[in-house]
Amino acid sequence: MRFLLKLFSDESAFGRFLNRLYILITSNLLFVLFSVPVVTIGASLCALNYTLMKLQRGDRHFKVAATFWKGFKENFRKATIAFVVLVAVVMLQALEISWCRQFAGPMALFRYVLAGLMVLEAILAMSLFPVIAAFRGGIGELLKDALFFAFSKPHWMLLCLLLHTV
Repeated sequence: MRFLLKLFSDESAFGRFLNRLYILITSNLLFVLFSVPVVTIGASLCALNYTLMKLQRGDRHFKVAATFWKGFKENFRKATIAFVVLVAVVMLQALEISWCRQFAGPMALFRYVLAGLMVLEAILAMSLFPVIAAFRGGIGELLKDALFFAFSKPHWMLLCLLLHTV
């Protein structure tokens, strides 16, 4: 009996693993739940990053739902605006790519330029929401910071983009 108490205590390696697993599962379920109205995906992603950053900093004993809600509330406006703008731009570019397929010659090659811009926007989106969760400031400042973080270590950025795609 004493062995089981030691095994499942918060101080054991197994107990710390179970605690981290609980936080990961709970925060991801909250992300899915809060993303049901599609417009709030950006704010949910910020709240998920906010919660996981607390876990990464070493805070093991925090209320996952309360932390997620705090991150959701704090970043709702900026993250929702950024998400809606990103989705609108990507949809517009997808429409332009479909238009470019109808043309021949140099205009048909413009779709590859648009596809490259969509990749850059995916990179921006991948780094923007964690930046919104971690820092305070205006959207312009946060965009600049997200671009800096995305391109300061391009090999890590490409690996993250590959993992997000998979």
